[in-house]
Amino acid sequence: PARDDAPGISEIRTLYTDAIGAARDSIYLENQYFSSGLIADAFADRLHQPDGPDIALVSRRTKSGWLEEASMGVLRARLYRGLRAADPQGRFQLYCPHVPGLGDACVNVHSKVMAVDDRLLTIGSANLSNRSFGLDTECNLVIESRGDPRGAAGIRAMRDRLLCEHLAVTPDALANAMAAHPRLNDALAALHRPDGRTLQPFVPTVPDDIDAALPDASLLDPIEPIDAEEVMARSEEHTSELQSR
Repeated sequence: PARDDAPGISEIRTLYTDAIGAARDSIYLENQYFSSGLIADAFADRLHQPDGPDIALVSRRTKSGWLEEASMGVLRARLYRGLRAADPQGRFQLYCPHVPGLGDACVNVHSKVMAVDDRLLTIGSANLSNRSFGLDTECNLVIESRGDPRGAAGIRAMRDRLLCEHLAVTPDALANAMAAHPRLNDALAALHRPDGRTLQPFVPTVPDDIDAALPDASLLDPIEPIDAEEVMARSEEHTSELQSR
């Protein structure tokens, strides 16, 4: 973030929004969090377009503990509702890695990966959260193919290795599904196995009373430093709004 002696650096934020805006066919992501309105807006812009890409986001089904569930989980559910409304063709899908035998537990997705078509791959420390894009210090590695078929093959192979791991299928089975179903989410649906290791589509939900009681992302997931007095002022404003309902 910006400091008294240096301006803010927002390379990763710009990378994500530019890459999402430039996607042609598919965007595949793995991330621990999804709470950034900036990213949701970038997704929504593409979902409104008739020729926009499929977007597949892999994350954990439940957050780690009640605090995350009542903060980052609430923000994710809100963004998901907005994207569903902006997605008449059903091109956005949220997945969790399903492993039989875990019961109520789930795979703890901690990766931060994005593959855009076979043209760009980024792996690093940045979450899809406001904190990562404006408040925390992060580092991402980015690979672009730039028309080089070797680079494109490498990016595609990396994405496909992850998909094969999650879906418990061979590279040939994935390639066949991709050939039969050009849309990414259609191919993943064709490979879905309800009784085995797979990528499970899911809808994040939170109770209405918890959703209403919690403030917006400016407090739960700030994109810039905020001082204690501002936090108190915003909290009091939110409390007053709740009391007036």
